[in-house]
Amino acid sequence: MIGVILSTAPVVQVHSYRITGRVSLREAVPDLKRVDVAESPSRGSGWVPFLFTEIYQDSAPNQYTHWGNSHRPLFRNGDSICLAFRRVESSPGTGRIGVAWSFNGGSTWNVRGNVNYDAGLADAGGRYPNCAGFNSAGEPVVAWPELKPGPAWGKNCVAVVKSSGPVGACQTVDPDYDLVYHNIAWRVSGDIYAVVGFTTNDAIVGFLFDASTGNKVPGSEVLLRDPNLAEDVSLL
Repeated sequence: MIGVILSTAPVVQVHSYRITGRVSLREAVPDLKRVDVAESPSRGSGWVPFLFTEIYQDSAPNQYTHWGNSHRPLFRNGDSICLAFRRVESSPGTGRIGVAWSFNGGSTWNVRGNVNYDAGLADAGGRYPNCAGFNSAGEPVVAWPELKPGPAWGKNCVAVVKSSGPVGACQTVDPDYDLVYHNIAWRVSGDIYAVVGFTTNDAIVGFLFDASTGNKVPGSEVLLRDPNLAEDVSLL
C-alpha cells in the first residue's frame, strides 16, 4: 500500500505557522484525532501554550523534499524566516526550486518559484533545496543540487533571489566529481557564502558565492575531499 501511495506522487501543501496565543492544541486544530499530550494539572489534557495559525503558501508535487534529512530547508533569525522547497509550476516536472520568506515572524510571506530555471542554472531539475539565510539587502539565498540528464546527481548550485529575479552559479568541477546529491550553504563573512556539495563517490567540493552580486568568487572552487586519495584536503 505504501508503494502505491508513493507512486501516485500526491501533492503536498506547503504551509507556515504563526504563534498567536495560548489555547489547547485540540481547540487550535479541531481536526486532530490522535493527539497524545500529557495532562497538565492547571489546564487539563491537551493543553499546549501555542495557537498555530495556518497560512497557505504553495504546493509541491513530490514529498521526498520534505522528508529528506540531507538538507536544511528552513532558516530563521528572529522574525526573519526562509523556507526553500520544490514547488508546483505551470510547466511539467518536479525539479523547480521555490522559496518563501517572511520578515514579520510569519504573518505575511513572499514566494518566488522557478528559481533554478529563471537563474539559468536548470539542467534536469533541482533537488533538496536549502535556505542559507539572507544577504545584507534582505534577499534570500538558496542552494540545491541540480540533476544532470538521465536523470543523475549533478551540480552544486546556489542563487540569491533579487527583486529583478534570481541570479546564481553552479560549481565547475571535473566530471568525476560532478555527482552532487546534497549540499549546504552558510554565510562566512558579509555577503560571502560557502557552498559545499557532497557527491555519490565520496568527494566533497565547494566554492564561495557573493550574494550581493550573484557570482562565484573567482578562484574559490576547491576539491575538499579527493576520493581517489581517500583523504581530506587541508586548506592552509
